[in-house]
Amino acid sequence: MSFYYIRYSTWTGRNLYLEDIIVKEAFRGNNVGKLLFEETIKAAKNMKVRQMVWQVLDWNEPAIRFYKKFNAELDPEWINGKLRFELNV
Repeated sequence: MSFYYIRYSTWTGRNLYLEDIIVKEAFRGNNVGKLLFEETIKAAKNMKVRQMVWQVLDWNEPAIRFYKKFNAELDPEWINGKLRFELNV
């Protein structure tokens, strides 16, 4: 499964944000991830977005190698920020 959505950027406009690619363990090693990534690229182009963006952790060498095969730009300058909130349900 390729989980993505459209997000907007002040600088680049409409972007496809790839949240995750999920391949069940039994199907790993069979190019399923590659096919999902390629189909996500096609979806992004069909939606006429400016770019496709995602995040990868710096220690995830297999994923980094995977993305580099697509000539992806992996930006070392951005720092991810977050605020956590406790939900009182």
